[in-house]
Amino acid sequence: MPVIEPYAISEPFSTAGKVNLNYQIAPFNYIRRATALYGAFKSEQPLVLPNSGSKIYKLWKEHTNDDFYPNDPKSQDPQVSTDWGKLYAGQAPFDKLRRPIDMAETLKQADDRFNGTGAYDVRFQGNPDIFRSATEVCELHLVRQDESLSDYTSGNIWDNALITGDNARERPYTNLYAKLTTRSNVYTVHLRVQGLRKSKGTDPAQWDESKDKILGEYRGSAMIERFIDPADPRLVDYATAPESLDTIYKFRVLNTKKFP
Repeated sequence: MPVIEPYAISEPFSTAGKVNLNYQIAPFNYIRRATALYGAFKSEQPLVLPNSGSKIYKLWKEHTNDDFYPNDPKSQDPQVSTDWGKLYAGQAPFDKLRRPIDMAETLKQADDRFNGTGAYDVRFQGNPDIFRSATEVCELHLVRQDESLSDYTSGNIWDNALITGDNARERPYTNLYAKLTTRSNVYTVHLRVQGLRKSKGTDPAQWDESKDKILGEYRGSAMIERFIDPADPRLVDYATAPESLDTIYKFRVLNTKKFP
């Protein structure tokens, strides 16, 4: 068997496989690449508990108290059983407890940040910005289907769901954080390269279409990975000597493709 160098990347610094929150490609603002974000958010269905279910949402179906005895009719209430079933199914007069996220409504907040409109966050009014850390996903309201962003910014949603615990509200963000990044490790670079020859007696700083020649052209793409070698001697104890890691990143080409 051939002997090869181990995969030279430090797991704690890797963002391979994660989705970048900054889906707008600068300076090509007309390109929207939010498809991967749609996939990352698809599995989340935030829980919202309506105030109307406050008396039964912690009961188990027909139980009317925590001490349930199957043979004791006093611990069973048909109306509680009926209401509990409606609450679970999201039927009137109750609302559906879990719904998928409406990405179009949710990402209006990210577009507001990128474009500097300040429609939903005055911090970005006239001050376009990007996401600096994956933790900033917690600043986004996770708008569910059949709801609007204004329901969340006005506080109407949570005013009508005061019994929803902080752990339930935070859980979707906990799941999403592990899937997101703001600094990708792998890039696909599309390139077009020409070999040029300047004619004698012409200005070397200017291209003359009538005299200078193009010797050859290459069009293609390259997949480039940014990585940190865990054996790099420049790695220090950052607990005692904090500094930026940017200076010790290395780059390697994983794959190249030539276009016809």
